[in-house]
This record gives sequence, C-alpha cells and structure tokens, in this order.
Amino acid sequence: MACNPPPQGGYDSAIRVGRLTEFMNDLIDTAEVYVRTLHDLVEDGIVARRARLSERIRQAGPTVGQTVGRLERDGLVWVAADRHVELTAQGEELAVAVTRKHRLAERLLRDVLRMPLLSVHNEACRWQHVMSDEAEKEILTLIDNPTTSPGATRSRVSTDSDIDPRRGLPRPASSKSGCRRHL
Repeated sequence: MACNPPPQGGYDSAIRVGRLTEFMNDLIDTAEVYVRTLHDLVEDGIVARRARLSERIRQAGPTVGQTVGRLERDGLVWVAADRHVELTAQGEELAVAVTRKHRLAERLLRDVLRMPLLSVHNEACRWQHVMSDEAEKEILTLIDNPTTSPGATRSRVSTDSDIDPRRGLPRPASSKSGCRRHL
C-alpha cells in the first residue's frame, strides 16, 4: 500500500488558505512518496510503469507523468525505452532511507505505542518524512534493532544473499503475502 501524496492546489492555493509552509513541505514529500512506491513495486516483483504508480498512489495519469518527468530531471529515476520507470542509484538510496524510516515508524507505533495494526501504516506514512537520522538511531535502540516491519502484507526478512554487492542495497525480490518486510 502506497502513501498518498499531498493534495493538489499549488502555490497560489496554499497562499490563499494560509498553508504555505505545509505546501513547501509537501513538495519534498511527493518525491519521497514516488521513490518509495517505486521501491515497493520492485520488491513486489511488479514492473514499475506509470499506470502502476497511478494505481498505488491514487493520482491521475497526467499528474504521475509530470511527477515522473520531474524526478527524472532531478536524477532520481530514469524511464527506459519500453517506458518502465527505474530508480537511479540516488533514487534507490532515497527510497531505501524513506522505506526504512517508514518501517521503523511502523514498529514503534505498533510495538511501543500499541496502535491498531490498521492505523499503523497511515501514521507511518506521515512519520517517514519527518524522522531525523538521530531519531532513527534512537528508535532502533529503543525497539532492539528489529529486522521486520509489523504485518505489512508484502514484507519479508532479509538475508546477506539479499544484498546486491555492487551497490550494497537490498536486491529486488518478489515477496510473499502475509510475510513481514525487512528493515
């Protein structure tokens, strides 16, 4: 399940309703949502096309197309000749960092705060964008260095063989429903 990007309306709309700070933060969050969703698609063994992004993020095709174009311009993704979208090394690095923070937030919310499992994912979608590296380290210590997320339906535990030696990042793999995702 993907996190939803911020609502549309643009700069002028944000000024009119007094939400400029929120609007500026949303600009960053959108890139993080897209790269994390692309990362999830690869983990799930799904070819990452704009249509799949549109379905997961629940945004119109033209919106997704424009955002993918911006991400490509910014060096986070590239669009292959067959039109599928791939993360660049920089995009993968960002996606792994955001995904890790999301999954740590899920563990904290479920294990420590005892939030209902159905609420955990949506709340973690908010936390993944604001968690500092320092907070991430403290959460890891607090919850005893977990290796899985709590009940995401597409998750699995990683092993050393899951690491791509060329980049030091998790290898894409299809995952099984009902398993837990690795942190």
